[in-house]
Amino acid sequence: MGLLPKFTTPAVPTSAEIRNNIAGMFDRTAEAYEATGVEFFSIFAENLVADADLQPGEKVLDVGCGSGVITRRAATTVGETGSVFGIDLSSEMVARTKKELAGAGISNAEVAVMDAQEPNFGDRTFDVALSSCVLFFLPEPVVGLKAWHKAIKPGGRLAVTTFGLRDERWSDVEKVFEPYIPKPVLWTMALAAKPFATDESVAELLVEAGFTDVRSQIRAHDITFDSPDQWMQWSMSQGQRFFWELVPEKSLPEVQRKTRGFVAKLIESDGKIHLTQVVRYTIAQRP
Repeated sequence: MGLLPKFTTPAVPTSAEIRNNIAGMFDRTAEAYEATGVEFFSIFAENLVADADLQPGEKVLDVGCGSGVITRRAATTVGETGSVFGIDLSSEMVARTKKELAGAGISNAEVAVMDAQEPNFGDRTFDVALSSCVLFFLPEPVVGLKAWHKAIKPGGRLAVTTFGLRDERWSDVEKVFEPYIPKPVLWTMALAAKPFATDESVAELLVEAGFTDVRSQIRAHDITFDSPDQWMQWSMSQGQRFFWELVPEKSLPEVQRKTRGFVAKLIESDGKIHLTQVVRYTIAQRP
């Protein structure tokens, strides 16, 4: 599914409205994020950190740190001589990440509430910037990328993930939500998705922001669910929550019934429900 804020007006949303609504949505999901027993963002984090080839002593920026999956992994990789600075638009996500870092005894990482599109890093500079499943949330991705580019030292690198082709087996589930999506929002979604449609279009974004030597790798990850109910809990714990929040309360029972029925049809011979999530891993250099 795409990513969609909960809008209160029929007009095409402004950049500020999009960012405010995204922050609020992730505040509401912070407690359940990556806590439903489904391995999802942690899989991407493992691959992205490996692709970035972090070295001991490096200073790392984690843009859109969420619950800190990448922050913690990167902090361990760069060691005590290195450091990680994570930012997120959601204050609740930042609060949770601080607790996670303290609980894990990680002292070489810190996090702060900050807008990924217009961050204020002060005089901070980084060897590497990491960002997983964040770029497509930004109303103006190039603006954000230029800010990250400025914060990376010359010769440093950027590593990001974006979603690739969707699993068509799940199209019936997506269609259940379509009647509740306002037309201006559909238009906004279509425009937002265009820059992330192909490896070439993603590369164009990064080059426009000043990066060079852009290269992408596509990986297809098998995401599994134990039951339709687990899928529903998971879908409410991350970006798909946007769709649920568009459904009027009076229509919610019927939408839940329909989605549960479609998801149940996807149960395979092993008793599990499988989602093939295609992810694009992109590495670039700051010259």
